[in-house]
Amino acid sequence: MPTPQKPKYHRALDILIHDSRIPKGSPVTFCRWQSTGRSVPRISHSIKNQAKWRPTEDLDILNLKKDTNVKGTHDNHLFILIDDFVGTGRTIVTLINSESSPIKKLLLKYDKSQLYILIAVGFEHGIREIKRALKQFGDRVTLSVAQLFTFQDCCFADSSSILIDKDQRDQLKSFCLKVAQEYYPFLSKDMWLGFGSLGALVVFFDTVPNNSLPIIWHDESKWNPLFPASGLL
Repeated sequence: MPTPQKPKYHRALDILIHDSRIPKGSPVTFCRWQSTGRSVPRISHSIKNQAKWRPTEDLDILNLKKDTNVKGTHDNHLFILIDDFVGTGRTIVTLINSESSPIKKLLLKYDKSQLYILIAVGFEHGIREIKRALKQFGDRVTLSVAQLFTFQDCCFADSSSILIDKDQRDQLKSFCLKVAQEYYPFLSKDMWLGFGSLGALVVFFDTVPNNSLPIIWHDESKWNPLFPASGLL
C-alpha cells in the first residue's frame, strides 16, 4: 500500500524545516513579535512538534532589554521567527528597518547568532521587499517561504484567477463590505477585505490568516463563518 501523504499544511511546514537546515535536537529560541493574531502561535506550536528541535523559552523581541537573557543561549544561538502570511511585507520590513528595530537589537545582543524567518505563505512582491531589507545582515538571517502567491491569487486584482470576470469581482467586493458594515462594524475598515485589502482565500487546517476575506473567518460577532479564526470544533 502506498504511504499516505501528509496534509498540505504539514508538508508546507516540512519545507520550512528542511530549508532552515537546522539539525534535529538543536537548541533554538522562537521569537514572539505579534501582539495580536491567532495563526502565528498555532504554526509555531506545530513547527515545534514537527521539527524535533529543542526549543528554549520563547523570547518577546518587542520588549528586548539589555538585561533580557535567554536561558541556555550561547554566542551562536539559533532564533526562529514565524509568520503565517506575508502580504505587502511592510510589517516585517518595519521590524527590520524601524528606528528601534527589534531584529537589529536581537542580532546585536547575540552577535554570533543566526535568525531564521520562516513564512508559511507569502505574496511575491512582499517577499521581495523583505529580502531587500534583509541584505544589510548578510548571511546572518535566512528567509524561507513554503508557498508563494502572486496577484492572481487575490480576489479583487485585475489579474485575478479566482474571479476572472470584473462584474463578479465587483459584486463580491460589495457583498463583503456590506457584510462587514452590518455584522462586524468594530473590525477596522482596512480589514474588511482582509489585512491590506488583499482579498486572499487561504485556510489552514485549524485556523485562518487574517489576510483572507473576513467573511470566511471572522468569529467575534453575530456572523457565523465557515472557518472560524478561533479554530474549527
